[in-house]
Amino acid sequence: MFDSVDREYLRGQKEYQVPQSEYERRKVIRQRLFDGIVDFVEAQQRLSNWNWQKFLDQDFEDENDLIDGMASAIALFYEYHQAKNKDFERTLGRAIEEAHTQGWAKRDMPNHEVRNVELDIDTADRPSPKEVRARITQKISDGVPLTDTDIAEGLRWGDIETKNAIEEHGKRQKEERALDKKREWFEHKWG
Repeated sequence: MFDSVDREYLRGQKEYQVPQSEYERRKVIRQRLFDGIVDFVEAQQRLSNWNWQKFLDQDFEDENDLIDGMASAIALFYEYHQAKNKDFERTLGRAIEEAHTQGWAKRDMPNHEVRNVELDIDTADRPSPKEVRARITQKISDGVPLTDTDIAEGLRWGDIETKNAIEEHGKRQKEERALDKKREWFEHKWG
């Protein structure tokens, strides 16, 4: 879908000195994105079983890259539906139905009738970095141990101060455990 110049630009590895050149690059990327998405119609409806099998049999350097690409594509499609207030569950149902109709007609997909597709998405607002920092620093100052969830949230959604506080807290806990072991050894040895 994208060429190497597009990828460099999207990754922030390529800059343009002339605003018009950057505008043109962004325009090309948008058009290629549109064309690439629309090309899935051709691929899904017209790809022969022979080509599909060759694709499946292909040794990919890292199959995780392919799975990551699929997940990112679905994420982008979901974002589109959210931004445009479209029914993602309906589109997903259509996609699964097409997999069973076109996939059965062209490839070795089972010939099933799709009767129902249910998608239950439960979201919650994430805490702000400021809220994460306040909760974690309060626990640390109160001497309350941080849970794995606290640490994961702090590292994922916290700001640099939060991450530093977690790191320092971890070092202190490690030092305290080492001291406790020395005390236990001393008490055991000298009773």
